[in-house]
Amino acid sequence: MVTKRKPRGLSHIVDQGARVLGRISGRPAALYHCAKAGGIIAVESPGERTVAQLADLDPRVSTIKQQPFCLDVITGQMYDTRDELFEARRERTIVDAKRRDYTPDLALTLTCGRRVVVEVKDTRYPGDETYRAKLQDAQALLNAKGLELIVLMLTYDPDLPIVFNANLLTTARHSFHEDLDLSAVNKALESTVGSGSAPLGEALDAVGLTLREAPMLILSSTLKTDLRANRICAQSEVSLAYGDMSPFELLPV
Repeated sequence: MVTKRKPRGLSHIVDQGARVLGRISGRPAALYHCAKAGGIIAVESPGERTVAQLADLDPRVSTIKQQPFCLDVITGQMYDTRDELFEARRERTIVDAKRRDYTPDLALTLTCGRRVVVEVKDTRYPGDETYRAKLQDAQALLNAKGLELIVLMLTYDPDLPIVFNANLLTTARHSFHEDLDLSAVNKALESTVGSGSAPLGEALDAVGLTLREAPMLILSSTLKTDLRANRICAQSEVSLAYGDMSPFELLPV
């Protein structure tokens, strides 16, 4: 006789927020090492991971929290932990979680002090009438508490430039290029690219570098390119960034 093993939960080092992920519907959680969240986080979909990556790159975002709380849209009560939510549900005559309980995908604190709650939806699955009504109620309650709610529609495709580039750049942060003298590279690029632009491959060849170093040059704001337009490659048009971080402001916040 074959005995089914109980599915293992995620490691204790993974921050799951106010909602248990990866244990229902047969859909595994998507994991991401998020610098602005302070470690590995679990989100419900690759699309949510992409948005977390974009927030991690965005200089306007200071901190990120996934599944930050659960809001009861009937009472306006907010629960910071799963235990608090489960305790509140035991007090209800009817749980009605689908209609009452709203857990945002992400909460962002911006450097200007604004607090933004982000709901990520795939354009192919916008949600039913019950979901839309709950979201409308949640928006009014959150606004009253000083929180902004943004619904970010994203058609997830790993080949989309913004998806590909977000993954490439956040992954590249874990690569080490200690021997890369950015000051010297910048001076060399100034004589090559100047105040104009050039294909990335040509600019790198001219200073003796390869595409392996390209993500680090973009992350350090030595070079900049339109991250929405094309996937980073040899043909990408680049110019000197001189520390300009605005190319990473890719979220509508």
